[in-house]
Amino acid sequence: MKRLGIEILAVYHSHPKSPAKPSVTDREWNYSANIANLIVSLSDEPPEVKCWKVADDYLTPIDLVIV
Repeated sequence: MKRLGIEILAVYHSHPKSPAKPSVTDREWNYSANIANLIVSLSDEPPEVKCWKVADDYLTPIDLVIV
């Protein structure tokens, strides 16, 4: 994607058994501090969806509107 000049706006993944908050592993594997991290928690019904900016040790929630 980088080679093709495609801008990455966000990455997403699920947490089958934990909240929709970046884990230690998520922070270590963070792709970039400049993109949104969309996390879907499947631990409850209905699933919880949250979005975060991850930069070093800081987590910043991002307002998410699903239309």
